[in-house]
Amino acid sequence: MSSSSRRPEPPPSLAATRLRRFAVAVAAVAVIGGLAALQALREFRDDAGVAAAAVTGPVRYRHPGNAFALTLPAGWAVRPRDADRSSNDLAFVGFRGPDGLELWVRLRDLGHDRPERLADELRAQAEQMSLPIEPIATNVAGRIAFVRRLGMYGTEVQTVDLLVGTTNHHLQIAAPKGRLDAWAPVWQAIVDSYEPLPASP
Repeated sequence: MSSSSRRPEPPPSLAATRLRRFAVAVAAVAVIGGLAALQALREFRDDAGVAAAAVTGPVRYRHPGNAFALTLPAGWAVRPRDADRSSNDLAFVGFRGPDGLELWVRLRDLGHDRPERLADELRAQAEQMSLPIEPIATNVAGRIAFVRRLGMYGTEVQTVDLLVGTTNHHLQIAAPKGRLDAWAPVWQAIVDSYEPLPASP
């Protein structure tokens, strides 16, 4: 049979397309400092067999390791996650709200206590991925913090990074496209309530 009579190659499968999109999304999340966050999101949404603690709220959530505290509205769920010690993680907790709204708090030891260096590191991460996301300076819990925003594959993400000593407190809020702004009063109140705490000795 001649090559001219060969059938055309079938289009890539839906699963392969989704896999490629997922790989791109992983890279984008790495830019904004959530190296494990997208995997956490996937597990958090798909892992229905693992129970999450229901919060009747509003309630003041305090991390079991005394790393941070924040106030959660009614109807949120809490799911502590294993910190990745190989990446200098100190704590990693996921929170799920209504309408697909989710929040992660990840603490990591950066080995320095300079906010201007943190801003440079965030900028460098973005430049490495050719996605120049400029961190915007603000104030959270009485400290200099840096806010960034990114949209990707139907999800909107906003991050907040601040330093307490040498610990980077990274808050990441995610929502389906078009819902992040709609829920801004809710997640902004949570961010405003955030309190870094001294870790237990």
